[in-house]
Amino acid sequence: CWLDGELHGVIEKYDKRGNVIAKVGYQNGKRHGISERYYRHRVIKFRGHYLNNEENGEYTWYFEDGSIQQKACFDMGVPSEKCVGYYSNGNLESDTEYAQGRPIGEWRFFDRNSVLRHIGHYIEGKREGSFFWYHPNGTSSDFKLVGVRPTEKLV
Repeated sequence: CWLDGELHGVIEKYDKRGNVIAKVGYQNGKRHGISERYYRHRVIKFRGHYLNNEENGEYTWYFEDGSIQQKACFDMGVPSEKCVGYYSNGNLESDTEYAQGRPIGEWRFFDRNSVLRHIGHYIEGKREGSFFWYHPNGTSSDFKLVGVRPTEKLV
């Protein structure tokens, strides 16, 4: 609904067939509260919360069968805490962590069969030490990186 010319309350969005495809909370014209997106037939696709138009709290993305695809946390729009991703078979795809929007700690990535494929370490948002890639043939390779931010291109 509208209050003093601004969106206020939970707004539902519909597709051409009249199915609910999203619910978003508003307060004083800003996203605030629940935010959900749906696959067909109201199967949850995404759930999170906003506080004064900023992503805040736990965010969860789902596969169409309802199983969890990814979980992440935000603190006023900034990634924080542990983030995990899953394959559709339920196996862990990625295990990462943020502090104040910057990558920290050990980051691990797996293949669909739970075999470790990549591992690296971040300190205060910068890659530190060796980053290892494990290949399907059983070999591994490492890349020594010191003080490189994850968005920087490697030459």
